[in-house]
Amino acid sequence: MKRRVLSLISMLIFVAGSLYAQAPNWTAPTNMQYNMQVIAKLQIADGPEYSSSSNDMIGAFVNNVVRGVNSPGVDEIIYLTILSDAVSGETISLQAYIAAEDVTYPVKIYVNAADAAVPQNEIISLQFANSAELGSYAQPYIFVASPATWTITPTVGTAPATGTIDPNVATTIVEGEDLSFTMEPAVGHHFTSIMVNDLSDADPAFNVFDVNLLEADGSFIYEFANVTNDWSIEANFAINTYILSFTAGTNGMLTGPDPTEDPVTGDFVTVNVNPAATLLFEDIPYGTAFGIVTAIANGGYEFAAWSDDEDALAIRPVFTVTENITATATFAPTGWTPDNNYQFTMSVIGELIIDGSLSTNTSDLQGQKCLLI
Repeated sequence: MKRRVLSLISMLIFVAGSLYAQAPNWTAPTNMQYNMQVIAKLQIADGPEYSSSSNDMIGAFVNNVVRGVNSPGVDEIIYLTILSDAVSGETISLQAYIAAEDVTYPVKIYVNAADAAVPQNEIISLQFANSAELGSYAQPYIFVASPATWTITPTVGTAPATGTIDPNVATTIVEGEDLSFTMEPAVGHHFTSIMVNDLSDADPAFNVFDVNLLEADGSFIYEFANVTNDWSIEANFAINTYILSFTAGTNGMLTGPDPTEDPVTGDFVTVNVNPAATLLFEDIPYGTAFGIVTAIANGGYEFAAWSDDEDALAIRPVFTVTENITATATFAPTGWTPDNNYQFTMSVIGELIIDGSLSTNTSDLQGQKCLLI
């Protein structure tokens, strides 16, 4: 029984000791010439109550070197003595260790309890001054321990119409949290690159960032993980471009737009009347107005069809570019038939049935094309 009791006591000691095992090793100096004192209370994360735990600590620092340490005492009051070898002028920063959370937070300083939530009463910079006494028992300063926050600012580097980034406003998050941005190109555009803190994803130094680039359903997701700094992120997009290739088959030529785009509209709609066997246009932007392309048959031939659209006419009207096009115009002898492209010379011998009626009029066939069924 005695052994079991000792084991239980040992376990309790271990648990109690490990509860605050991560407490920082802040030790106040003892051999400095000058001192000042701040009388304050510690408020945790803007909560309604003040810390009364002797396990919580406030540390004063100059250039990350400890200059003073204390914990809440009677009536939650902290008497923080800060030491220095300079009479004045050193900038002091504060940190709070919250034992129940086993976390160290930066500290904001406010003039008094009544004004602790009013930003304009925050002391932005605490300066050392020998023999200074800040706060009092009746009106203590308020040390507010809250997580550090960082801001990530997104932008679209190219014109906004080329794509979006979401969230699209500067976002503030708590230190150590993650934040993802989704970048989606507009219709007819594509994602090109990311700039993070002015470094491109093509830059070798870009890999130092604790981030991930993923693709999901055509969008791109950029994740800032374990954020400990302010960041900027810029998404860049570009318009899609296409190749338009028109070719005349045997026994024909083509006319089409002038190969130089309109300097005002950027479209390709100015007709070039010089026939050519091939019309090739490269890097034509999405949404460009393009045309007219006309298939012209040689003598004794006529237009038959376009390879990409059997219903298209010889004259392709102006259209909006949204994809690559490769089309060949084919030509056939005049008098061709769509079934076999054979040519026939016909004359009337007696009677001909046309649409179920009898005809002996030779003009019914003169200069006409006739489809034999």
